[in-house]
Amino acid sequence: MRQVPYYLVIGSGRIASHMLHYLNLLGIPCRQWCRKAYTIEQLDQYSQDISHTLIAISDNNISNFLENHAYLYERSICLHFSGSLVCENAYAAHPLMTFTSELYNLQTYRAMAFMTHKGTPDFSELLPGLPNKTFRISADDVALYHALCVSSGNFTVLLWNNMFQQFQEKLNIPKEAALPYLQQITKNLMNENSGAFTGPFQRNDQSTIDKNYHALKDDPYQKVYKAFMDIFNITEGSNHHDKD
Repeated sequence: MRQVPYYLVIGSGRIASHMLHYLNLLGIPCRQWCRKAYTIEQLDQYSQDISHTLIAISDNNISNFLENHAYLYERSICLHFSGSLVCENAYAAHPLMTFTSELYNLQTYRAMAFMTHKGTPDFSELLPGLPNKTFRISADDVALYHALCVSSGNFTVLLWNNMFQQFQEKLNIPKEAALPYLQQITKNLMNENSGAFTGPFQRNDQSTIDKNYHALKDDPYQKVYKAFMDIFNITEGSNHHDKD
């Protein structure tokens, strides 16, 4: 195995693009292979002298891809970036980050943590040259870990996109007007955790809560509002009510 890492990134989607960009920013040798641009013969050729193969394709294709190209894990250390997959022929290294079509700067990439599985090699062996923090979780806990990531990240995107859309379409309020609100909520959450909670739930203002709920009639997000009311009452309500 090479002492200096040489990475082969498999895929052409967002995670592949971001990992290639990150490796380039770090000055680590890497190359890319994807079905759209290269042949299977080129995959064989490119994998001859690499040390690490990073599988950045859809979760349900990873295992089959490795079974069909076994020489990849015979020649190199193979990793995938799925947060919910346990794979026999590839280690997991899930970046705790959300990736858009826009590439990030080096500082952003360096700040993200990677999640690996207990019982696997050290991060310095899995992704040599990367300075990121890493945490180990049990393979039995990966589904829970990923569910928490999805619900906290993507579900909030649904909520904010719904707010932006309805502000613009029903209230004639531009998206830009809500951005300081979003920025301050994010800042408060990062600095105060549960102390960031504000509004009628925090004040135990049931009259306002009821008005909010009824204002969402004929809106699919009324069910979401009700679900969050129930969750708040179970997890936070008693603590806030005791302070009143």
